[in-house]
Order: sequence, then structure tokens, then C-alpha cells
Amino acid sequence: MLALGGCKRAYEPAVFRSDNNYLVVDGFINIAPGAVSSFILSRTTNVGDSATINHAELHAAMSIRGARGSSYTLAEKGNGVYSSAPISLDNSDQYKVFIQTSDGDTYESDLAPCKQNPPIDSITWKLDNSVTVYVNTHDPTGQAVYYRWSYEDTWEYHSQLTTPWIVIGGIITGSDSSNQTTICWQSNHTSEVLLGTTAALSQDIIYQQPVKIIPHDDERIDYKYSILVKQYALTQEAYNYWQIIQKNTQQTGTLFDLLPSQLEGNIHSLKFSGEPVIGYISATVEQQKRIFITHTSLGVQWQSNPPGYSCPILNIPRDPRGFEYWTYPDSSFAPYYFVTGDGIMITKKNCLDCTLRGGINHQPPFWQ
Repeated sequence: MLALGGCKRAYEPAVFRSDNNYLVVDGFINIAPGAVSSFILSRTTNVGDSATINHAELHAAMSIRGARGSSYTLAEKGNGVYSSAPISLDNSDQYKVFIQTSDGDTYESDLAPCKQNPPIDSITWKLDNSVTVYVNTHDPTGQAVYYRWSYEDTWEYHSQLTTPWIVIGGIITGSDSSNQTTICWQSNHTSEVLLGTTAALSQDIIYQQPVKIIPHDDERIDYKYSILVKQYALTQEAYNYWQIIQKNTQQTGTLFDLLPSQLEGNIHSLKFSGEPVIGYISATVEQQKRIFITHTSLGVQWQSNPPGYSCPILNIPRDPRGFEYWTYPDSSFAPYYFVTGDGIMITKKNCLDCTLRGGINHQPPFWQ
């Protein structure tokens, strides 16, 4: 048995040991009048890497170029983000992106035709144990056919306990709308690839296409929830590309799922033929629509189980110099409320401060 145990060796596939560092281009050319086109440039990481930081591609030169000779420079905004000034592109032209990295490597996409994108007709939702959000759209010209959606959802949540007090510079003071810690808002972005097509239909109509499922009793609808749905029209080639990503990332893991496929975008290295580049450049208009769902609109009991914290409540004496001084040595505690006559009730900060769960404590500008 000892001899057999000594024969065991860890198996490391070649992909674990490879030193790949491929360019990733995320974004699209926005052909709406006066629109800004933004892209995120980054690098792939290896399967065996433990680091989860974003490998942003910094100090690159990037531009949008038209088939008829027009060119628009993109400015670096930081953390791998590159954006154009507001520009109005000729919808009858075709466009591509050109990238030169800081080490001199150059990349270029194929020319992309301008794809018109119909407005979103409506965003609806239906309660059936969980809440499902749907998108509806149609193109009377029958030219869109292939669609992709993304979303940003935002929800309101509250602290486990409520206090009107905060500590600033060792002084207990009343909070206001700029620094309150009772009501927070948190946002999330699409993590899946959402696609739809009317290629097999007689009319270019998308009806009740699911874009988001909120599980029963999810905290996001404890008070108010909002979702901003974004829609893009694709060429058939772009649709096929995103469909491969969808299958590779969302439909693998069982015996009957499709096998992962080779991902080939429309961006190429001009220096190294055959070097993989991750991304697909499309030229279209981004259509958006937002809805709100309130807890009361559900019409049923919706009781979530948000992360609960142990909230021991202690009574401590006030500072002899005055009630406003805060000198409690345990920094994980904060003032809860004052006791009539004497004393302060205190408890854990994470029970009083909703921002400690990652949200913001000022209302988003679109909130209503």
C-alpha cells in the first residue's frame, strides 16, 4: 500500500502551465447621434492563477476608423477604459477599431456594418413564486432579427437596526441625508449572456423574452427594486459569436450539454498571425428602458432572509466630559441610542451601518 501511494502524481494539464496573456476587448461602436463609444481593454489570466484582480491594459492608443477614411481617437480614462468624445457616425458607413498597446503590438477589427436597433417596447414582470422580468421589442422593418440584452439592477435595503447617530472625529452627532447609514442602495450587472432571435419567425417581434429571475423572498424586493435593460441589435456573425460564449459559459457541465467550442471574434493581431484576441466589435445603437418593482406591488408576503448579524446590545456610561464624546475602545461597536437619564446603548457597527455590506448611502439620481 505504501508503494502504491508513492506512485501518485498530481495531474496538471498543459493549459494550467501555459503563459497565455491574450488581449480582451469589451465594448461596441455606438452609432447613435452624439453618442460616446467606450471599450474596456484587459488581459486574460491563466486557469491556475489565484489572483482575481483585473489585468487592465493600460497606456494603449485606440481609435474608431471608418471605411471611408474617418478616424476618431479614444481617450484613456483609467483602469483599462477608453472612450470617445460625443460623435455622430455615418450610418451608411462601416467601422472598425484600431488598437496599439504600450509595447507596440497592434490589433484591428473587421469592418462592422451599422446595425439599426429598434426601441424597447416595454419591460414587464410576472410573479410566479419567483419574479421574472421580460423584455418586449419589435422591428417593423424586419432588419434587426438578432438581439442581445444586458442589464443593471439596483435595490434598496436597510440596516438591521436603525440609529440617528453617527461618530465623526470621536464626537457623536446626528446623521443627515448625506451620511445616514440606515438606507442603502446596491447595484449589480449582468453575469450571463442574454440572446434572442426572430430568424425562424414570420415577423421580427420579441415577446416576453426573460432577462432576469429574482428568486422567491430575495432581499432585492424587500423595499424597492429597479432594473435597467439594455438592448443591442447584432449581425448574424456577432450573434453566433455570443451564442458560443453562452454555450461555453452557461450550458456546460452535464453529459448532454454541448461541448465547448473554439471562440473566434472579429479582432486580429496585425503582428502575430493567429494570436487569439477575445472580443467582437459591433456597430449599433444601445436602447434602454428602466422599470421599478416595489414590495407592495407584489401583493403577496415577500419575506427575505438578508445576512443576519449578531447584534449584542450593551449599556455603557456616558463620558463624564459630555454625552457627545465617544471613547469606547472596541471599534466594532457604535452608539445605538441614548438612555433617558444616563447611559448609552451600543451595538455592533454592521447592525447599524448598511454601507458595510457594500452599498451606497446616497440615493441614485434615477431613483423614484
